[in-house]
Amino acid sequence: MQGFASTLDARWDKMSDVERRSAVRTIAERSRSLGRLMDHLLLGARAGAKELQVQVESFDLGERVRAATLGMPALSDKHRVEVDIPHGLPWVDGDTLATDILLGQLLENAFKYSPDGGLIRVSVWRDGDRVVVTVEDEGVGIAPDDRDRVFERFVQADSGDRRRFGGVGLGLYIARSLARAQGGDVTAHPRPGGGTRMRFVLGATRAYIESDTPKR
Repeated sequence: MQGFASTLDARWDKMSDVERRSAVRTIAERSRSLGRLMDHLLLGARAGAKELQVQVESFDLGERVRAATLGMPALSDKHRVEVDIPHGLPWVDGDTLATDILLGQLLENAFKYSPDGGLIRVSVWRDGDRVVVTVEDEGVGIAPDDRDRVFERFVQADSGDRRRFGGVGLGLYIARSLARAQGGDVTAHPRPGGGTRMRFVLGATRAYIESDTPKR
């Protein structure tokens, strides 16, 4: 939300009407998601819940990726954004709110940690009984020893070249927590040629898997 608002403030006259409307629409969608998240967190705290609660249902992960990347090209003059979502993807079982927040964090990091610009590529595909989303950037990358540590709380500030970008180190911790609460996961990998590839996985809806399995 802050990124899109700052972009509107700094680049209003350089953006087309379509780009401005897209950015405003994204801010509205993210603010609604944030409000719902706060409701969930408050309810969980009042109930004394010790684990993150999600509402698992079947949804179109490809559609959530499209919504998350809407308006992203207008955020920066230095970055190019490519999105590859094939037709016929199975739906997944998970929480749409948790997924929206998780995708937003991965995309925000891709821009943040590639300050010199370059390609940000988002890809979605089916892998057996799972659906995979990757977010790649051409930025500073993550040191091998830190590729799992960046998902711990408050570790970001001590993770190699990434420490100079600030932050408290909670974004990826929250992202992984949200993924695992849905039965999925988020992992960090090196991108060939430099940069980072973040990999988010959710399980495909069981009904789809069964309908797609040849009968004996």
